[in-house]
Amino acid sequence: MLLTLFLGTSCCRHDDSTPAEGKGKSRVTIVYQDDAILPENRDAIKKIRDSGVFERMADRLTKVVALPHDLQVVVSDKLPKGIDCATTELDGRTIFWPAAFSKDTHDVLTEFLSEVIASKGVPRAISKENFTADVLNVWGNQFVLGHEFGHALIHQLNFPLTGLEEDSADGFATLLHCQRQGHRTERCSRSRSALRLPWVAKT
Repeated sequence: MLLTLFLGTSCCRHDDSTPAEGKGKSRVTIVYQDDAILPENRDAIKKIRDSGVFERMADRLTKVVALPHDLQVVVSDKLPKGIDCATTELDGRTIFWPAAFSKDTHDVLTEFLSEVIASKGVPRAISKENFTADVLNVWGNQFVLGHEFGHALIHQLNFPLTGLEEDSADGFATLLHCQRQGHRTERCSRSRSALRLPWVAKT
């Protein structure tokens, strides 16, 4: 809940385009436009990049989903006007990721965690070593990327929705995280059963 509250906000542009069928040869890639990342945002992006989490998620999605088009995540501070948070384009082929967004989430966590530790201490569910702005920012940005992957799949594969797209994208991010971690907890099992997103699995 903590990460969702502070880091789970993302954006998506909506339309009713009809994409082509998946052929299973497309790839998901992460592109860091280093020259276009402002100096004040480079440290936050470096920590995420050094963790390798974005690349692992991209590889995972490439392997398990037959996308009809390549999907590129562009990390930069030179993005189309009006984009100030992680945003999936209408056709689901590009995710714009403002470097400033990752810096902002890190700043929020830095301030918030000091207050939590002072008043309540470190939560038992998270080790003291991991209850830092650096680690939680990587985890939070990981979830947001999974959320944007959900939007991209919905648009590229033209998934029918019975509810809000934002809820489906959150569900996909949760499911992707559970599968990545290899979790077999009752909560993750319930998530798999309840969400049942119509993935197009590669053969």
